[in-house]
Amino acid sequence: MKRRAVFLVNPKSGHSRIARHDIIGRSAQIWKYAGWETSLIPIEGAGTATAQTHDIVQRGCEVLFACGGDGTVHEVLQSLVTSKASTAMGIIPLGTGNVVANNLGLPHASPAAASLQVNYVPRRIAAGLMATTLTTGQSESRYFLAAAGLGLHAKMIHEAHARSKSQSGMMAYYKSGFRLIFREPRTAFEVELTLPDGTVRTQRSYELLAIKVALFSGIVKRWRPGSSLADPVLRFLLVKSPRRLTTVIGTARCLIGGNPRLTGVDILPAVRAVCRPVIDGDPALILSEADGETLGTLPAEITTVPDAFALLMPPS
Repeated sequence: MKRRAVFLVNPKSGHSRIARHDIIGRSAQIWKYAGWETSLIPIEGAGTATAQTHDIVQRGCEVLFACGGDGTVHEVLQSLVTSKASTAMGIIPLGTGNVVANNLGLPHASPAAASLQVNYVPRRIAAGLMATTLTTGQSESRYFLAAAGLGLHAKMIHEAHARSKSQSGMMAYYKSGFRLIFREPRTAFEVELTLPDGTVRTQRSYELLAIKVALFSGIVKRWRPGSSLADPVLRFLLVKSPRRLTTVIGTARCLIGGNPRLTGVDILPAVRAVCRPVIDGDPALILSEADGETLGTLPAEITTVPDAFALLMPPS
């Protein structure tokens, strides 16, 4: 019996419907020639990819390709982890950032990504987990593969989505980011970090980012935070200083490929972070995000789930 590979396609990723159709069609043919049974399934609408992934996995397939951007990967991830599926996720990157795909060495918008993954192997890895609080007081949890955090960067993502990134691409993020850095008031929150040796460290922070990838995309593509998709330990960036200059200089150093080694900025490994409002802080001012998807506010917890799902990765 042939092994089955399903291509779950976001019909809105990328800028050309004809080009997208050609890329996905050629990608499926590559896997068909490699001896796989293939099928193409379009994502039905916003937020439906998670439920569709569940249905596809229930019907049985060895590989499920998330064909789209980081948002599509994020939605597919939710179902693969919660269902404890053996199905491995592959990626055909068609979006704006494609952070996870970049870390796997996959070219953007090209059937060469499918060709490479014919020789990739499924590897079970940890996923990050962000548990946050909604404005209704209810809790919500999301798994993540690239990064998650709280602070101005989450508000930047929220504003950029409101302006519709599909119309202005990465520029929507940059505009929101520069405005927030120079005009938004800073609000501190308490972070309780558990280090890999079990040591607990508590401090105030104005920005927190939990990183699970070795590299990003866009204007910070040269930054190397020291993380890895295969590593269950996260790298946490904490901005402890309210000074805007600290953020500006730190961002500039990331742009040129360095690390923001500044007074008031820490980057350290940890397995868990619990974030709470400080007495004089307003928790509603602190937004959270996971893989670029805006979630809720404080209190929040970031941790990892070992052996969470299978991902097609380059053979070691």
